[in-house]
Amino acid sequence: MQKNIDFGTRILLATVVSVMVLVFWGHFIVDTKTDTNLNDKVQDKIGLLDKPLEPRGVLMDQLNSSDSHMLAVDKRIQVSAPKVYGSISSTGLIFDSIYLSDYNANNDNDDKVHLLRPLNNGIGREVLFMWKSDDGSVHVPSIASVWHVDGDNLSLGNDIVFTWSSDQNVLFRVVVSVDDNYMFMIKQSIENKSNIPIKLRSYGIVHGDPSEGSNTAMVREGLIAMINNSLEDISYKKILKGKTEHISGNLSWIGISDRYWAVLAIPDNSLQYDIDLKQVGGMSTTEFISNEFIIQAGATKELNNKLFIGAKELSILDHYSKEYNITSLNRVIDFGYLYFLTKPMYMTLHILYRFIKDFGIAIIICTILMRLLISKSTGKSFLTMSKMASVKPEMTRAKELYGEDKVSYGKAVMEIYKKHNIKPMAGFSSMLLQVPIFISFYKVLQITIDMRHAPFLNLIGDLSLPDKTSILHLFGLLSYKLPNFLHIGIIPILLGITMWLQQKVGHSKDTASSKMAINMSIIMVFIFSRFSRGLLIYWISSSVFAICHQYLLSKRVEASSGIKYVSTT
Repeated sequence: MQKNIDFGTRILLATVVSVMVLVFWGHFIVDTKTDTNLNDKVQDKIGLLDKPLEPRGVLMDQLNSSDSHMLAVDKRIQVSAPKVYGSISSTGLIFDSIYLSDYNANNDNDDKVHLLRPLNNGIGREVLFMWKSDDGSVHVPSIASVWHVDGDNLSLGNDIVFTWSSDQNVLFRVVVSVDDNYMFMIKQSIENKSNIPIKLRSYGIVHGDPSEGSNTAMVREGLIAMINNSLEDISYKKILKGKTEHISGNLSWIGISDRYWAVLAIPDNSLQYDIDLKQVGGMSTTEFISNEFIIQAGATKELNNKLFIGAKELSILDHYSKEYNITSLNRVIDFGYLYFLTKPMYMTLHILYRFIKDFGIAIIICTILMRLLISKSTGKSFLTMSKMASVKPEMTRAKELYGEDKVSYGKAVMEIYKKHNIKPMAGFSSMLLQVPIFISFYKVLQITIDMRHAPFLNLIGDLSLPDKTSILHLFGLLSYKLPNFLHIGIIPILLGITMWLQQKVGHSKDTASSKMAINMSIIMVFIFSRFSRGLLIYWISSSVFAICHQYLLSKRVEASSGIKYVSTT
């Protein structure tokens, strides 16, 4: 009987390990970083705000020679809103320095996330909304043009008006406002005061340093756009390898998406656009240029653009989608292919965290809720595996009777299953159900901004990071350096213990099976040591629930049917 039990255990372990390999591949092959480290490397660029901006190589083809001497002049328009602050350059009307008020760049100090930064030596991120004349017959503002500014402080309810007039009697006017979250409204108007019609296109660009991002395969980061109601994206890695996309049609939004942040241009939806996702001059670049429109003499053309610069908070993104009729703005959050699972999990975890105020406890409660949802299926699987163990003697006799006659032996086995009302595949339903749940919840923990910098019971630090302590240097008491794979903290060790206990609950006395359980637990300790504390808390709480549930089921099965229950998970 024990051999059959061990076979079931081995099948489960093989299934779990296979899933782990798929999930962990990107984590081990790619050097995992956190956005906090990426923000550290650009903090020395913050001082550039008060210095003249360098010419933007990407846009130099639009630079009017008469404007080139203006590059040294750069009046900064201050931005002071509830969730964003920084400044805008009046030279070129460039959005190039925006901070997020609610998010620190790291846990070591109070420096805020600097989401837009002036380009300098290939590092930075900027956004521009401009115009283009195909034949150059209409002089339009360039990145070097100095705009006249009415006001010097953009804040909630205090709009800023930018104006620039060409020598051809064409007045360009831009009114910029900001709301109480992350949205800038950019209302453009072109007044043709000349006596001839003019032809123009609306043009915009979002570009930045391609090295941004966390470099983990489980999170989509790079260039992204919603075009013709379809999501298009290219990762930073693919951009660096030369991958490009050129698409035409309806453009809902376009920009750059990182693990927790996004910078998205939302152009006027009355126009059609040609869109490019590409690398230009070493920068990850999204460009969009509209179809040509004509402005008659004495007429005015108005365009309503928007710019999202902020954290990928689902409730805010959904609010913007509804208020401004923006198509699927929440898809900038990478819910993955299992969207129907990850989004409800994401929302449940967010609601729990909002009320409990401790993300670790929210993970535990969410884990218990998920385990309860599949507990009925798990119970059926446990009963099936126990029944299969109880008929092992009959199957052994059938094997001895039919020998190498596999056809007759197979028929005999099916008769045994039918006699005892056993459905073998039911034993695997729980395992198959847990695989997408695990992958989905792992995905949620990778993308939820709530876990970033969130502690657990004020005892465990940032749950989005791996456990940095190590038993080999006494959890920080010794200071010698260890290879990364030997950084085994207390949380991965607890995980290994719970996984081992989960295998022991079945009361198996088989030595080989016990050794395999121990070896597998040790292997999983090393594998999980590189993963975030939040994911380990989920897995530990899931294992503890499984141990308790399995123990109760074993007693129930023994009491009701006399079949001794054995571990299958």
